[in-house]
Amino acid sequence: MAGSKQPGSSSPDDRVEIFDPQTNLWQAAARHDNTGGGASATLLADGRVLIAGGTADPAIYDPTHDSWQFAGTLFTPRSQAQMARLPDGRALLIGGVPFSTSGGPVLSSAEVFDSRNTI
Repeated sequence: MAGSKQPGSSSPDDRVEIFDPQTNLWQAAARHDNTGGGASATLLADGRVLIAGGTADPAIYDPTHDSWQFAGTLFTPRSQAQMARLPDGRALLIGGVPFSTSGGPVLSSAEVFDSRNTI
């Protein structure tokens, strides 16, 4: 998800696609209304996908219902961060650069998402 609609464009692309490795095909999914660049994504233990960072508020994609839901706000707006699912099912978002500068010093902070709470 995200990116530009065409090469050289700064306009974000709100289209979302899912890749099926069994069929080697991409399939359209529900659009994300507040898509922007610089976000990271990770697969949650329950099969949903969390996106956070970049220009969009954190959100969770539910493939069962082909829908998005708001997932709180970040304590530190950041772009180009890395995210991974932890062994206990939570998601860790770390580093990146301050969103306001999109090129400033790398952040040394991290945030943890727990599906029972919000970021």
